[in-house]
Amino acid sequence: MQSFSKIPFALTLSLTIVILMGCSKSMDSESLEERSKTSAEDKTESMSSQIRDIINVKGKTTESGALVDGWADCPGGDESYRMRHAWSVYEAPNTELSAGMQRLREGLPAQGWEIGKDGPDKSPAKTPEIVAKHGKTGFSVNIKLMLEDKQSPHTSLIAVTVVSPCYREPAGQDS
Repeated sequence: MQSFSKIPFALTLSLTIVILMGCSKSMDSESLEERSKTSAEDKTESMSSQIRDIINVKGKTTESGALVDGWADCPGGDESYRMRHAWSVYEAPNTELSAGMQRLREGLPAQGWEIGKDGPDKSPAKTPEIVAKHGKTGFSVNIKLMLEDKQSPHTSLIAVTVVSPCYREPAGQDS
């Protein structure tokens, strides 16, 4: 069973990604790709699956789906949105999780992702972090390797948050 302490982390991580990889304020909503929320959810989950395949660790994966990001700073107000899919791989040995992180360093660029950051985050723990953007689709991802020692009550994991680009709701669609 996962600890509730990971929920604030996921929220903080999501907000960090929105701030770091937000939509350009200079864009107007008309320049955004028009996509239904169902289609955007499917695309976001597809991008997440691609990342999960690269990690290739035989652990458990949290069961969550892509959601509309309530803090999106997309142009166009209520007519625009973005999707966010936060999940993690856990209950695997630290060596396997570390190997999965290494596979991301090699596999993301091969799948069209440009790694913008690969190094420790700004936390006191200096958690290994990869931040990347997919050039063709505009998706971004933040990935953290959180290793715990055997005496820790916390679970080691790779935390992943995939964020879609901003989309415009098709005319006549209900939110």
